[in-house]
Amino acid sequence: MKISLKTLLISGLASLAIGCGGGGGGGTGDVLPPTEPITTFPLFPSDYLSEGYQEYYPLNGSDNFGNTITGRYAKKTQAQTTFNSEPAIPIEGIFSITIIETGEFVTSSGVGYLSTDLDHLRFLGDTSTVSAETTALPRTAEINDFGHVGTYIDDEGDRQVTTWELVDGGTGKAKLILSTSYSDEFGRLKVSEDEIYTINESGQRLSIEVRLFSTVRGVTWTLTGANTE
Repeated sequence: MKISLKTLLISGLASLAIGCGGGGGGGTGDVLPPTEPITTFPLFPSDYLSEGYQEYYPLNGSDNFGNTITGRYAKKTQAQTTFNSEPAIPIEGIFSITIIETGEFVTSSGVGYLSTDLDHLRFLGDTSTVSAETTALPRTAEINDFGHVGTYIDDEGDRQVTTWELVDGGTGKAKLILSTSYSDEFGRLKVSEDEIYTINESGQRLSIEVRLFSTVRGVTWTLTGANTE
């Protein structure tokens, strides 16, 4: 089955971002030594806006019904263009999963647009966005910093709200959490999604965890994977 999720998972920003990642491929449950709270982390890799930049995450996980899930999440930075009459960097992404027990295949792809200045990076929206209120993300942040990414209205009247937070990732790392909620024109929640990237002190994305909840399907997906690029 092919569906077009509002969460395009293309820039980490809703896109089903956003987001997803924790501690590299599932983790062992061990308690990691905490990262010093004064450590400063770039929120994005230095070459994130460069044409050809790629991330690729083979994914494994499960849903709330006990099904086993495999999948992939990939994105690639494209050449600069314009979006809503301003310079923009397109990020092309694809997210797909297979539910092993049922054989169901779900995929979503799309393009999201970022501003061109990494020091004042804004997520401008995607091809369905008709209006947006955006906030520039800081170039760097410390543990427990957080902020607003943007509020977006699409061509169906649905509302997307995305926020970010940087939390401790242990052993000198941090986790960048991109959280997005999608509501219909009456304010009823349709989808919520967290993309959790484990990053190092250079802002490189080491792994991802995706947590996706759909009120329509009544399902929660939790997937993790290491960045193989």
